[in-house]
Amino acid sequence: MLSSGPTSADGNISPLSVPTVAYNTRMDPITKPRSKRLSGVIKPPKILNPNLYKASKALDSGNYQEAKDCLTRLIKSYPNSYSLRCDRGFALKELGNLTEALQDFDHAIKKKPVKSRGLFLRGETFYHKKDYESAKNDLIKGFSSLKADENISDQLFLNSTRIYGEIMVLEENYHDALDCFNKVLKSSYDSMTLKSRGQINIKLQRYLDALNDFNTFLTNDPNNSDVLSSRGSLLKKLGRYDEALENYNKAMKVSKRKDLQLLLNRGKVYQAQARYEEALEDFNELLKLKYPDVARIFRNRARAYQCLLRYQEALSDYSEAIKYDGKASTYRKRAEIYHILQQPAEALSDLDQALMINPLDKSAESLRNKVYAILKKFDDALDGLNKILNDNPFDITSRVNRGEVLRNMKQYSNSLIDLDFVVINQPRNVTALLNRAKVHRMLLNYDAALTDLNQAINIEPNNPRLLRNRGKVLLLLNNHKAAKEEFDASLKSLLNGRSEGHASTHRHRGRALTMLKEYGKALTDFGKSLSLKPRNINVYCDRAETYIAMENTEEAFQDLKQALEIDGHNAKALDLRASLYAKLGQYQSALQDYNLAVQFKPENDISILSHRAKVFQISTKWQEALTDWNQILKISPKNVEGLENRAHILFKLLRYEEALIDLDNALNINPINFFALCIRSEVYYAMERYEEALKDLNKAHSAPNCKNMCFVLMMRGEVYRALGKNKEAMLDLCNAIKFKQTNELITWCRIKAYGYRATLYRSMEQYQNALEDLNKVLEVDPTNFSALCERSIILRDVVCRYDEAWEDLELALDVKEETFAEDFAVKELLIYEA
Repeated sequence: MLSSGPTSADGNISPLSVPTVAYNTRMDPITKPRSKRLSGVIKPPKILNPNLYKASKALDSGNYQEAKDCLTRLIKSYPNSYSLRCDRGFALKELGNLTEALQDFDHAIKKKPVKSRGLFLRGETFYHKKDYESAKNDLIKGFSSLKADENISDQLFLNSTRIYGEIMVLEENYHDALDCFNKVLKSSYDSMTLKSRGQINIKLQRYLDALNDFNTFLTNDPNNSDVLSSRGSLLKKLGRYDEALENYNKAMKVSKRKDLQLLLNRGKVYQAQARYEEALEDFNELLKLKYPDVARIFRNRARAYQCLLRYQEALSDYSEAIKYDGKASTYRKRAEIYHILQQPAEALSDLDQALMINPLDKSAESLRNKVYAILKKFDDALDGLNKILNDNPFDITSRVNRGEVLRNMKQYSNSLIDLDFVVINQPRNVTALLNRAKVHRMLLNYDAALTDLNQAINIEPNNPRLLRNRGKVLLLLNNHKAAKEEFDASLKSLLNGRSEGHASTHRHRGRALTMLKEYGKALTDFGKSLSLKPRNINVYCDRAETYIAMENTEEAFQDLKQALEIDGHNAKALDLRASLYAKLGQYQSALQDYNLAVQFKPENDISILSHRAKVFQISTKWQEALTDWNQILKISPKNVEGLENRAHILFKLLRYEEALIDLDNALNINPINFFALCIRSEVYYAMERYEEALKDLNKAHSAPNCKNMCFVLMMRGEVYRALGKNKEAMLDLCNAIKFKQTNELITWCRIKAYGYRATLYRSMEQYQNALEDLNKVLEVDPTNFSALCERSIILRDVVCRYDEAWEDLELALDVKEETFAEDFAVKELLIYEA
């Protein structure tokens, strides 16, 4: 197609429509072309004008100034030539003279208004002038005027299509933009279009398609900082943080200028990876470089300080951010810091301001309720209801509403007074029965809750809300199958009227299905729940628990990350993530999350303290664990788990009498508690109260919940040895050694049994048998302090192998007995809890 000519060296189209030809200045009579007579002068055709050849050559080489000059001379002779006006307009556009270019295109289009070439070129020029509406109109006219026989180059058509796509992007019409870019790229590779399509795919959440586009672009241009940055941001969105950082760092390296957005994005990735110190470095640099949206940087830096528990610095940064933009979320975030710092008055002031700006901020409303409770203030709703009921104590609706408000404020006894009054006067009031059932549920009176719900369901058998709440109670009673059936019935009743389902019902049915090990169905329910309420933290946590049950830790971590992005102080999400870290042996990370979770746990909630205490125990941080168990037992003095574990720690700290008090209390509650019997036997053994130790071990041996027979036999064998009952000792120790090594705990018990049997053999002067047992211990645990000492005694005093005895003693002296104790602390703890 010739109308726009060849492509220039820099990739822009050359719209010159005339091919290069040879010509003669002398007119031959035979070949003389037709000419026009103007004012008596013969005017030759354009094709014979030397300026046409020069202009064509200049356009081909990208020499637009020379092309413009040649075309200007031509236009003086042919002022109404459509093609020459288009050609000169093109040259002027490439030179940046957009206004003059438009004059040429206007002239050409006025001459031939239905030809597409001029419209396309003028549309492109309007686009470069940022007159997008005019550009769009010209391009639409160009496309609609395009005829099959019109001589338009493919490149001009594709370029116009690309520009139209860019205009669609500006109008946020992403699907039409994508169609345009697809057409261009289907015909030929174009880096700018590929980049634009990648950005559109992100807008349309087609992330893998976007990634493919960026990968293709960077294969051809690996050092393009803009696309490296875009790919980094996409990888960040996909949670592939290491790859995102790699792209950001490379973009910074190849960029000729300091890209502030890159610094900000990298800082955010560091935050997502909990690399807060590195994030702070980037945010500090952005403040030095005077990033335009300074409030945004202060907010991000404040979050980093907050995660590092540097609350005063976080408070200062949120205050600075408020000076610049005063967003509701910033006031709420600062209120969270005040809440942590136990400054409720300041927190309340910020929350009032946040809700004044954004009355729909549920997080601010929730936190304000907590602050109200701390300050012992009641909300306006309660004040209004009190006024109504003072005037009319028999206003049933207001009674029900006040009962619900009091329930939400956790004033359960006062709530019950109102709800009982309603049920006495209106026994068939379903709303009152439902709210009273909820109060009973919160008070753990599940039977009473079921009674109220059964009565309500008899009145309204197909009420989905009642069925859902009965399912919740059954779930708490661990009747998972019945709970699932209630949720099924609730959804069936609900879906008769509408098709979108119910977020809470799907969530709780998912929990029931998880307990029934129907994990696939559970995940489907959680997905439906999130589709209805995408920011429900509890659903993310529940689904994470399902993934944990499926041993899919990667997906579990992802869900917990989503939950904490919504609320970074959510105690349940922090607790679950900490448990995952602990399961993976990452105890320091687990403790960081537990420490934060403890700050935001519900009052008198002991579960998170219990989890943290166990990680402290596994990490042999006895004093920290003891502090947590003390706090748990202060809240719940008869908590058996607390008594057992505190006794275990006191035993480790050689505080035997205190340990015995806790163990006696635990066994008073449950006389056949396997854990308590085993640990008390060890305490008695350490105190040389062997008969009492033996009595406990015999009970553990016959207990129906005996969790580790190998341990019982190993320990009882050693107690028998201490009592001088060698025959019984030998029998128990041999039986302990016979256990198959099915897990690490059994292995450890067998090692201990070998060591105790070696001591028994030595006391019976069976030295060769003793050496064989000690060798087996040291094969598994080469630095076993007790075994090294035992062997050195036999080697020295019995077989006179002094050099070997000396080597054992030297190695034993290098081994710290404390380290030896710590090495087995985790295993010993797990033996009891297995």
